[in-house]
Amino acid sequence: MACWPDTADGGAGEGSGALCFEATRRDVLNRRPGGLAPVPAHESYTQDSFFEAVWEWGWWHGGIRGLVSLCPRCQCELVAEKYWSEERGGYVVHLRCQHCGYIVATPGGSAGDLDARVTREIRRKVRTGEWAQVAQQQREEQQSPQRMWRARLG
Repeated sequence: MACWPDTADGGAGEGSGALCFEATRRDVLNRRPGGLAPVPAHESYTQDSFFEAVWEWGWWHGGIRGLVSLCPRCQCELVAEKYWSEERGGYVVHLRCQHCGYIVATPGGSAGDLDARVTREIRRKVRTGEWAQVAQQQREEQQSPQRMWRARLG
């Protein structure tokens, strides 16, 4: 550990400079970009399943960024396809996997509506604390990849 003399006492102190260095280093490592505040625990919650698709995202300054839907079979990004539905009397969005052909019927009328609905559900889980259960389950699945893939493939 590097020690610098404390300027307040001319270097005669008992390592207070090193103590300040360690506290500063710890504070920097536990802060967000820009040094604003410690990263909230819920920001480890970055994946969940909604509407028969796997969704991943990141956090930036407390907001959800980079929301992406993934195929539950092959993990390829899903493509939103909008079409007119006579049954529903309006536009419908399907998410289609261009790799394996998996199709997800969604409740929204546009890709933006669907993203907004998923974002609201993520924020709801953060507010209620449900995110912690999902994160715990993901940690357990990461410890057993075979079990994870069996569950995703049905």
